Amino acid sequence: MVPHDIFLTVLLIQLVQLAKLGALLGLFLAIAVKLLEPSLTFGQTFRMSIIATAVSLLVMYVYLFVYYGAKMYYGAETELEITTYDDALVEIAVICLAGTIVTRLSRNYGIKKEGWFGVGGRAIGWIVALFMMLFIIVFLLQGY
Repeated sequence: MVPHDIFLTVLLIQLVQLAKLGALLGLFLAIAVKLLEPSLTFGQTFRMSIIATAVSLLVMYVYLFVYYGAKMYYGAETELEITTYDDALVEIAVICLAGTIVTRLSRNYGIKKEGWFGVGGRAIGWIVALFMMLFIIVFLLQGY
């Protein structure tokens, strides 16, 4: 058993890290949505992005709360062990949730969904592609 104050400290650190990530992702998402839909103002895109990011990071925080709670309560030698693969699935689901929420909120401003992906899905796709390119560039510059 782990003392509750350590558990709460870990959760508080995770909450602060998720808040920083949320602010950064919200800004990038707002810029991507603004580039994809020039008819929207930046305030509208930023509001949609912050709402979408807050909801999806809340889902991520609940996941982390359950994960760390189970790990600290039951210990590492339990059947509740979550693999890296499961973490990746949760992260992909959170990113898709943010795109879905932006697409739903953009309907309030008269933006229609075209094709398979709405404006949120396209914006998330742009952001993921941008970060993948940056990751590859940094990886190649390090000489690996």
